[in-house]
Amino acid sequence: MFFFPKRACEVRQSSVGCTHCSVPGIIEGTAVQAASGWRSVEKFETTDQWEVLSGGVRRASSLESRIIWRNTVSCPKNIRPLVVPAGALGNDEHAWVQQESRLVFESAPFTDLVDATHVSVKAGDLVGIRGIEIADEPPSAVRVYQVFFDDAEAVQIAGGLWQLCTVPCNSMDFLSDDSWDVSRIGRNTVRHLTSDEAVMFFGALDAALAQHNNRPIRHMFF
Repeated sequence: MFFFPKRACEVRQSSVGCTHCSVPGIIEGTAVQAASGWRSVEKFETTDQWEVLSGGVRRASSLESRIIWRNTVSCPKNIRPLVVPAGALGNDEHAWVQQESRLVFESAPFTDLVDATHVSVKAGDLVGIRGIEIADEPPSAVRVYQVFFDDAEAVQIAGGLWQLCTVPCNSMDFLSDDSWDVSRIGRNTVRHLTSDEAVMFFGALDAALAQHNNRPIRHMFF
């Protein structure tokens, strides 16, 4: 029997390394809410109007993309996307989500505790919560898109899930950093939770959902 070694990923061996594929952003094929309705992110142009968390619609200042996961055979676990089942976080559709992306939720019924109208959670901190898992293998050679606005903003993806777009995700070379705490998006204040805080928040949320006869999360929040 002959064993052939798997071809190593060129990006992984480069000076950039795996961070090239782990950047926060919206993965190709993900539906995003525009002024004219839902459409895949790759069909957007900078002239389009995006539905945003600050209210109404806005035109992005720029839209950037890069091809990631050209060779998926050796992708480390922390580089692969999350698989978010439909309904897990208020999303109507199954979604691939970058682990470094931050997702935004209304803080109710814990607004007084977090002292903000919303919280953001790094997607990678949600592994094991509500069926969310790391993909066994990422989709091959797809694009990840980053939407830039002039200030902090979030857009709606996958039929009901808000994803942070700019601050702190304001660069394709962004590396995660928990040193910042609160952002303002329109009239909303968004507290950025640490990994431990995210686990506590969703634990408390699940307890609250149980008291409300396990109503879908979006019926409590949106």
